[in-house]
Order: sequence, then C-alpha cells, then structure tokens
Amino acid sequence: GGFLAYEVMFAESGEDGRPPSDAGAAETSDGTLGSLSRSLRAGREKKRKSAALTVEDARRAGVRFSEDGRVLVRYPKELRANAFRIPDGVRIIGKDAFRGCLNLETVELPDGVIEIQQGAFFDCRNLRRIRFGAGLESIGAEAFARCARLKSPELPDTLRTIGAEAFSCCESFESVRIPRGVTRIPAKAFFLCSALETVELHEECRRIGAHAFLNCGRLRRLLPW
Repeated sequence: GGFLAYEVMFAESGEDGRPPSDAGAAETSDGTLGSLSRSLRAGREKKRKSAALTVEDARRAGVRFSEDGRVLVRYPKELRANAFRIPDGVRIIGKDAFRGCLNLETVELPDGVIEIQQGAFFDCRNLRRIRFGAGLESIGAEAFARCARLKSPELPDTLRTIGAEAFSCCESFESVRIPRGVTRIPAKAFFLCSALETVELHEECRRIGAHAFLNCGRLRRLLPW
C-alpha cells in the first residue's frame, strides 16, 4: 500500500488519533442507512488513496515549516500517524526535525528534497522504512543515529555527502551500497550497526574515517561495484 495522505492521518482522526465512529446512526429495517454508511466508507477509502498532502495540509496538523515552505522545521512528536509523506516543495529536512518521533514507522521523501540536516531523524527508534527521493545530495551528522529498527535504505545515486555517525546504532541494517558520488565515509558513519554484513563501495570512495564500521560484528564483506 501507499503512504497515508492528509485525510487519513489527520482530518479523519478523532482527538485520540482514532478514526471517527459511525455509531449513533441506527440502521433502518430496509437497510438503507447501512448501505449509505458503506457507500460513505467506500468514498473515504477512494479519497485516501488519491489525496496528496500539501505543506498547508501539514501546517494545519501542526507540522512546522519555514515561511516559504522549503524547510521542514519540526514534526510534532504527539502526532499518532505511523506514516508520513514529506510534501512536494520541501527542499530541506531541518536539524532535529523528527528527533524522537516514536510513532513513525515509514517516511517517504519527494525527489525535491536535497538535504537532510543533522539529527533530523535521531532516535526515531520505531522507524522501519524510509524512501529517499532521487534528488537527495546530503545526509547530515547523526541524521539517522539510533534508528534501531530501520531497514537498509536504498541510497540514491545523487548522494554526495554522508555526515559523521549518520547511521550509527542502526542495528537492523544488513547491507548498504554507497553511491558513486560519495568519496568519503566519515568517522563512525555506521558505528554499531550490529547486523550489517555487506558494504558495497565504489572505487572512487577514497577515504574511510576512524571507526566508521566499529562494532559491526557481522560485517564480512566490503565489495567494489
């Protein structure tokens, strides 16, 4: 399935984060009200699949952006949605923007995002999947540190920079392919990725920083590509 859109994550949630109940509409003997209720639910399902989340939608839900909407500044920890798609038009995920958001499990970035700043997803310990857009160029220091359940993401070929400790303590990583444009692996970039077994490096990667793969006890292969 796709990522949840605005109507699913926010507009159709009650104060406790649950979908509103249809209770209170008693079904008539001929089933007319029941049929109407089913039709309404079907309509909502169709709307959920087609609706696109915009910056303004997200603002109404409490997500903070820069005035021009190009920088996502802060995603509220209290939002109960477990999936979030960054709106089109966002170029930068700001420092600590999603830090400690424990409800999030999946995040999708549009192709327009070029930078993920320091600590942006630090300690999102239940984050399991992130889809990077095709335009991403930079991942900052500690951007995904302590995302213990994050599965190995596919790093886009546009990537040029990975910051120190960017993926440290990502204990569910099993393999990673470093794109051609990344010529340096910084200190502790993959420190304590205890499940990591395989790393693919391009020949243009000329420097591996101190302790970049320290305590990666299962690492067996550094492969050229």
